[in-house]
Order: sequence, then C-alpha cells, then structure tokens
Amino acid sequence: MNEALIRDTISEFQAVLGDNEWQFLNRVYSGGIASYQARLRQYGFERMERVLDAGCGFGQWALALAELNANVEALDDSSIRVVFIKELQKRLGLPGLKPSKGSIERVPFPDGAFDGLWCYQSFFLSDWKNTLREFRRVLKPGGLLYLNANSHGWYRFIWETSHNRTSDFDPRLTVAKAYMNTWRYENGHLIEKGAPIIIAPDDLENVLDSLGFKDIRRAKEGYANLPSDAVANPFLKGEYGGDLAVYEVLARKV
Repeated sequence: MNEALIRDTISEFQAVLGDNEWQFLNRVYSGGIASYQARLRQYGFERMERVLDAGCGFGQWALALAELNANVEALDDSSIRVVFIKELQKRLGLPGLKPSKGSIERVPFPDGAFDGLWCYQSFFLSDWKNTLREFRRVLKPGGLLYLNANSHGWYRFIWETSHNRTSDFDPRLTVAKAYMNTWRYENGHLIEKGAPIIIAPDDLENVLDSLGFKDIRRAKEGYANLPSDAVANPFLKGEYGGDLAVYEVLARKV
C-alpha cells in the first residue's frame, strides 16, 4: 500500500472538512494500513469473495479489506467520505473496492450478497436492532459478522478526559446525547439520527441469537480470536475505571 500517496490525498481534503472530521481522518491513517490488515487476519476476514464494510467512514478498514479479499463494498452515508474513498481507490488502483453512499439501516444490496460483513464503530449510531436484521439479510448462510459497540466505561472516559475534543466537537455533548438517545430508544421514542445508543453486551448477544447468529464470540476491543501467544493491539479502550468501555462481537449467520 502506497502510504505516501494516501497522505497526499488526505492533505488535499483539508479545505473541505471541518476540524473534527479533519482530525479524525488524520488519526485513523496515522499508523498506516498494516495494523488494520493484521487485525482483519486475526478475525478471519481474508480470502473472501465479497465483503461489506458497513459504515466505512474514511475507508481505512475498506482499504485493508480490499488487500485481503476479492471484492469489497464500502458503504457510508457521508458524501464527502465516499468521495474521499473513491479518490483513494482510483489513485491506489484497487478495482475490487467499490465505495457507495447509503444507510446501514437499509443496506442497498440483495439478500445473501456477502461472505463477510464488517462494521467498526458505526452500528450503534443507528436503530441497531433493525440494522442487525439488515446485516443478517445481506449475509450468506455461514457468513461472518464483526461489529463493536461502546459501553458505559467509554462514555465515562470521554466525559472525564474530553477525548478528541476539537473546535467543532464537544465530547461531553456526545455523552449527554448517548444517554438521552438510549433512553429514547429503550422507551420507543424517536431517536436522534447519528447519536449513539448504549447497548448492553447481553442484549446484543440475545438479539444476535434471536436472528439466527451462532458461534457468538465477545471480547474487549482487539481481543476476539487473539492467539494465546499473541499480544493484543487494541485501537480503543476496552476498559476504563473498572468499567467495560469498547467491546466487540464476532458471529456467523446460520
């Protein structure tokens, strides 16, 4: 992967991004693509015919997936993020990578289209139960699902540290919205689009099981499928102050 070309492409987008988006874009590419590829191999996301990166953001996982799999659809509801990935796809020469704009709540692909579905730090920003039904629909029987979510420890962490604060992003406001949006969701009220929902790990596993997912494996972020002789390389905090922060789930559709 041509890291210099990626950096050049990033620099060209500064003028069209707000401060938070610009900082986020630089942050997710700061360590290169190899660390994402290593994590994908850990989870078994390689040598697949067709994979969906659902809620792909600026495409760091999509690029890594495209190096390890034949065809990758990268889906996001942000037009500027999709434009960025298309520019990278063209410059890097990755014909198997196909970025498109769309919602993870209404995935614009047919039933049973994918061998694997990857969703990193996205699905809890949606009507997550409906999103999981969509994920099940577009996966083939035996298809592999990865997703992660934030628990209470993460919101305690960003409240106490103002993690990644920028001129146009207030972490404490995100925490307030997360708790209010969770209350709304759990009580059947309209939720705020794009605001987080806090999902109890047991609730997530129960919904996955009810949808026919099996071989459900749950761990702190970065620890699922970790070989016994390997050292974890988490990208996000799995715990904070004794509370679960970011956790991940691997499951298969049956």
